[in-house]
Amino acid sequence: MITQFLSKRLMGSLLRLQIWDIEYFRHLMAEWNNLNVPANDPDAIRIAALTSDFLDPAKCSLIHRGHLLEFEQTLLRHRTADALIQQAPMLRLRYRDIVGERQYAAYKETKLPTCGPLDEASRLTLLEDLSNLLGSIHWRYILAPFRDKERTALTITALIWMGIYTIAWVVLVFHFATGNRNPFLAVFVTVLFAGILGGFISALRRMQSINDDTDSVFVIQGIAGANFWLWFSPLLGAVFAVVAYLFFVSGLVEGVVFPDFRTPSVAFPDLVHSSWWFWHNLVPKTQQDYAKLFLWCFISGFAERFIPDMIDRIIQRGQGAQKNIPVSSPQVVIAPTPVEPEQPITQPTIKPVAQPVVQPDSGNTNKNP
Repeated sequence: MITQFLSKRLMGSLLRLQIWDIEYFRHLMAEWNNLNVPANDPDAIRIAALTSDFLDPAKCSLIHRGHLLEFEQTLLRHRTADALIQQAPMLRLRYRDIVGERQYAAYKETKLPTCGPLDEASRLTLLEDLSNLLGSIHWRYILAPFRDKERTALTITALIWMGIYTIAWVVLVFHFATGNRNPFLAVFVTVLFAGILGGFISALRRMQSINDDTDSVFVIQGIAGANFWLWFSPLLGAVFAVVAYLFFVSGLVEGVVFPDFRTPSVAFPDLVHSSWWFWHNLVPKTQQDYAKLFLWCFISGFAERFIPDMIDRIIQRGQGAQKNIPVSSPQVVIAPTPVEPEQPITQPTIKPVAQPVVQPDSGNTNKNP
């Protein structure tokens, strides 16, 4: 509702010409008078009506930025070919400065029309090109204030909410920290506040980073839609800050740049045996640790990919460690069937044949057994 209220108040002034628009209209009137267009010309009659309304205090509020475009395009139609040739580079430079390099590069890819001093056909082509450029330029002129006012309204809304959250944080921290009522809740409120603050800053940066080098209506719609991030980003920031706080307390993330936490007996010895003794273990150790905790919680809310990336790394590290840890639970092991060892293959041996022995007395031959 705050954004809608501010938008209505700020957008009402955009329906009227601003001071610079009025001075630009006077400048166009002076250029028109130098052209010496006949009074019975249809364009002269139309311009006379516009200037009459512009100079009339009762009707000057009817003049708007669309009339500036009409006036300037009418001036182009009555310029000579030489004047158009001289004005073309400056008009194209204005177009490049307003729409950006990307759109100007697309415009340059087309064959830019040229014109000779006495070439009426080329003059009409160049006139059409310059009239189109003027239309694009003034369209940006018309939408630029709406874009800036939307950004202003959203920025004011974010600043108001940040002020409200800051006041609430100071009151709650003072309440919980006074007299050691519950220092843990004071720390927890600080964690939430740091994440919410980071989320607001992230939303404002996202709104400011919307590329203006695109369609103007699309840019305004993108800025108007950023109202969603004014509450969603702080919500994500608070959640991510709590997750970061749990990472630090659990010891999953340790190091010199991360906060350290006390034990109950060291922090609050008189509360060790109270019903809240467990929570006092979640209090930072020193002032530097408080500052580190606030800073990392702010970063967690500001950089929306910080905590998800950290979770992914922890999961990957846990999965890698799980693969290297032997399983300690009992398992049923099936013993393999014993296999008899194979007999070694022996080379066949050939027994030598005994030589026959000749008995001299009998003349018989016998083989040795």
